[in-house]
Amino acid sequence: MKTELLQRVEISIRSIISIDKKPHILLGLSGGPDSVFLFHNLLKMHDADLIDLSAAHLNHEWRPEAEDDERFCKKLASKYNVPLIIERASNIPEHNKSNGSLEDLGRRMRQHFFEETKNALRCDYVALAHHADDQLETFFIRLARGTTLKGLCCIQPRNGFYIRPMLSLSKYEILEFLETNRISYCIDKTNEGTSHLRGRIRNKLIPLLENIDARLPSKILDTVEHLHAECVLLQQVVEETTKTIFPHGIENSGDLAEFKALDGAMQKRILISVIENSHAKINPSNALLLEILRFLNSPRGGNHTINSSLSVSKHGKVFSINTKAF
Repeated sequence: MKTELLQRVEISIRSIISIDKKPHILLGLSGGPDSVFLFHNLLKMHDADLIDLSAAHLNHEWRPEAEDDERFCKKLASKYNVPLIIERASNIPEHNKSNGSLEDLGRRMRQHFFEETKNALRCDYVALAHHADDQLETFFIRLARGTTLKGLCCIQPRNGFYIRPMLSLSKYEILEFLETNRISYCIDKTNEGTSHLRGRIRNKLIPLLENIDARLPSKILDTVEHLHAECVLLQQVVEETTKTIFPHGIENSGDLAEFKALDGAMQKRILISVIENSHAKINPSNALLLEILRFLNSPRGGNHTINSSLSVSKHGKVFSINTKAF
């Protein structure tokens, strides 16, 4: 088996997390080429006694082939004695929440399932098989829908307990590895379609860019890396400023005058930081941030309810952001 790509992924994992204490990693296993490739990477590390490995498969029940995918994952995990947890989408609480696109719904269901499984198995991390092509598609999706600087940083190698060690690998490299080593996988034919934005970007826009200049995709990915570096630096400034505004912690009152003296962009950044660090499941959308700022800049005080999970209070020279964690 060709080991160069396996070594690259192991190096990536070691750069993202410490494996000194033999972490227990849960792999999101769909049966597709990307997650099967990552399965064999993690299996190699498991066989070397570097990690403990479990896998989780969510049957979305959206395609006739979904049952075949589930059977494939069962067979793969059984062959290598890897514990596998399987769930069906119809059993996930998020299944009946129809807001957003089908892609967004699938993401929310997987997130719920992975987090529940991680906690049940006492895993340390959840490994996902996103690669460089996914990164490129995500960049254009967010650009098309409108986003912030942080949004343009796209997918990060680590987000909490989620790790993505394949972001430097292309889809071509992954498929070549699987074909060379005669490793089978499932094929989702819906990925070849253009009915959804991601499909149009993958199958129309990116090939067009490659025809213009084969280097364009890699140059865009380089730009994403530069943006991420800028975001890290900016976040450090935000954290320092947040401590100045909330000297006793974000769960306590902040200095309203100092907050109002800040640039509008910094005000939004601080609000986002407070909301995200509260661990409440709230999307700090621009509309939500503007509503908070309107209240803080208005002459009236007291309490203002934003939604069932978020309220803002303002009394004299201080204010607080109150969130409800679930």
